[in-house]
Amino acid sequence: EDDEVTTGFGPDLEGLGAYIEAQIADTMANVGARVAETLSRIDHVGLQRRAEREAEHAVREAERRVVREGRAAEQARLRAERAERRWRRASGRPERSERQPVSDEERLHVLRLLEVGKISPEQAADLLSALDGN
Repeated sequence: EDDEVTTGFGPDLEGLGAYIEAQIADTMANVGARVAETLSRIDHVGLQRRAEREAEHAVREAERRVVREGRAAEQARLRAERAERRWRRASGRPERSERQPVSDEERLHVLRLLEVGKISPEQAADLLSALDGN
């Protein structure tokens, strides 16, 4: 009886496989056609214009933020300078004078000290750096 059941379904199963393959192929063709139709209805030019407008808006907003941050930084710098002046007045320390440019003679003096061995190369580099305000 087992052989009778097995052999009776064999031809039907072979036909079922072919039927399933045909259904899958048909469905895939329909899906492909629908996708192509949907894509053809998309307004590519409109999307591109919208993307460009959004990019321009983002650039303008970034520029506004840079200006705002620049103003805030300048205001913070001015507040710090005012606070330092108040502190110097309150502590009796003199105002910082504007740095005078370092003359070549001052630089040469440091190099001569290095040349005669009174200072090390590291000390000379530190002195030259200090003269430059670093």
